[in-house]
Amino acid sequence: MGTDWTPLHDVHPGLSVRTERIDGRVTVVGVRLERPDGLRGEDLRKLPTWVKRAELAWNWPERVVTQKSDSWETVPTKRELRLPSTPGHRKPDDFYVTVGGLYRRLVANGVRPAPALAEANRVPETTVHRWIREARRRGFLAPGRKGRAG
Repeated sequence: MGTDWTPLHDVHPGLSVRTERIDGRVTVVGVRLERPDGLRGEDLRKLPTWVKRAELAWNWPERVVTQKSDSWETVPTKRELRLPSTPGHRKPDDFYVTVGGLYRRLVANGVRPAPALAEANRVPETTVHRWIREARRRGFLAPGRKGRAG
């Protein structure tokens, strides 16, 4: 992080980014995209998604197991969004690990996480916001940014 360019060759061979830590999160502050045969419109359209996925990956807590890269490619189905019911108000860490993983996957695919999780689990959005806040408090999601999912 800092003034150096970090290559993201696994995302795109000519993509490099510069990052800074802002409010406890690793944030991309510069992007360099080069192609020997010239840039394509498709590259520019995909650039915001590549950057968002890189930021999500860097902001994952170390103790959370990463998902396979191919699972990021699709929006989770309603069935995948169903969370296990737990008796009482206290939920185990595994519940919040799952909330965090689904949250990151939804954001990476441009889906608003709270409404999607609320609908799939038949709970109010405020309940989902509470789950997300608790997942952050327990360290299963990076600190939030006001007004932005991710």
